[in-house]
Amino acid sequence: MKKEFLIGLLPPVINQDLLIKEDQETGDIIREVVEAHKAFRKDYERIATFFEDKDIRDTQENIFFFLKTNIAYQVETEQAQTTKSPGRLLIEGHGDCKHYSTFTAGICDALGLDWKYRNSPFTAPLCY
Repeated sequence: MKKEFLIGLLPPVINQDLLIKEDQETGDIIREVVEAHKAFRKDYERIATFFEDKDIRDTQENIFFFLKTNIAYQVETEQAQTTKSPGRLLIEGHGDCKHYSTFTAGICDALGLDWKYRNSPFTAPLCY
């Protein structure tokens, strides 16, 4: 699946950087990730079915390989931690663990899969 196709299904992207918080702490970042998940729920509902497959494992692989192929991993500085809409993530083509996690969780949630965020820099949300 081409990311340009998904971009066409999403609302226009507003190119505005929103800093999570000056001198943010881990708790601030977690709260913002949860808020972004809620804010972009409808966007994920527009694209989620394109990741759905015959079982949960294949659906997870579809999400993983799409992100691996289309979104370059790029660490954000401590001073510039952000969240992104799925449209902005796809247009920019880069993100960090927060962006990978919110995308994965957004798709799982929109498909009605049970999932949860894990508080580890090495794990993405789990769909089960």
